Amino acid sequence: MQIFNGILRITCLFLATHLTNAQESVNFFRSTAKNEKYETGVPFPAGMAGPVYTPEMGFAIKGTVAVTFKTKRNNEYLQHSSVIVNSEVNPKGSLRLSSEAELHFLDDLIFTTMAVDYRNMDDHYWGIGTDHANTVEQGELTTAYKRKSLVLHPSLMLRTFKNLYLGFSFESNQFKAENISPLMNEDPDILTYGTDIRTAGVGVRTFYDRRNRLNPVKKGFMFDIVFLNFAKALSGSDHSTYQRLYFDYRHHIPVIREGSLINLQLKGMTTFGEVPWNTLAVPQGIKGFHEGKYRDKNSVGLIAEYRHFLNPDGISRHGLFYWIGGATVFSKISEADTFIFSSGGGYLYHFQPNILLKAELFFGTENVGFSFGLNETF
Repeated sequence: MQIFNGILRITCLFLATHLTNAQESVNFFRSTAKNEKYETGVPFPAGMAGPVYTPEMGFAIKGTVAVTFKTKRNNEYLQHSSVIVNSEVNPKGSLRLSSEAELHFLDDLIFTTMAVDYRNMDDHYWGIGTDHANTVEQGELTTAYKRKSLVLHPSLMLRTFKNLYLGFSFESNQFKAENISPLMNEDPDILTYGTDIRTAGVGVRTFYDRRNRLNPVKKGFMFDIVFLNFAKALSGSDHSTYQRLYFDYRHHIPVIREGSLINLQLKGMTTFGEVPWNTLAVPQGIKGFHEGKYRDKNSVGLIAEYRHFLNPDGISRHGLFYWIGGATVFSKISEADTFIFSSGGGYLYHFQPNILLKAELFFGTENVGFSFGLNETF
């Protein structure tokens, strides 16, 4: 009898989960036929290209393509999967390619992600800690070098409860610094770890999502925690063993009316052991600063965004947003005494239920830039 009751409870939970997911269908497009086509899960592409300006690339041309689909068509209980590919190239020949994929299988029982980041570009390194970032002048003789790197980060998770996924994560990092500046040649961490660094780590990932599953997100919260152990045996190199913990918490609060909300994001990274200089923690999601200028064993940042769609009750897909954020890096919590701040805002356009465009102008205390991106960029 107890076994029967247990099976009955599991069955009810399973059905309740499916009924909840099935209710999140919307009539997004003007055309009924197009809405029906989207719901079946056939691939829906979106893309754009244009100029951007960032502290890392300067003026560049960026292209971005996103495709949403279902891994099994005509399954109303299965979330849409997505694949996004970005490319940036500047007049100096610097190139950056990145991709993010989220794939859902078996009525969302299996959730997999894949992140790829390739860079062949001019870059800068100030040293470790906020003191170096604030005192070393950027230049050919101090911070400049040529960077070639490739990062692969796949994860495989199983849904263990309605909104909870548990699984495994892996990261491979290949990094090479060439034509390093004279000051970099004297840096103690570069002398210790060198300029040709290969690391690989394996670990566990916990992902909990209580948000509505339509993009843009309208309410709810989520957290994502990844722990990785980097070992010599995994990378085939002589670099030391170390560990890294990554966390991402997001909360979405509806305000004023339908289509307006406040988004909060707390994001950070902490490392343990003898960590190579290229894989140290950097501020997460804070724009307006050269990525990697501030780096240390730990980082934490907080971003608050106000988002306002102009006509959520009609067919209008246009909106505006503004955000402000701050972050710090530190070796010990007692040394967290230097903070960086930035802000930005811009235009939102809802391409399709799972694709959102954000075009923005952002300001840091040191740099100003503009960029755009597809999907839920917050």
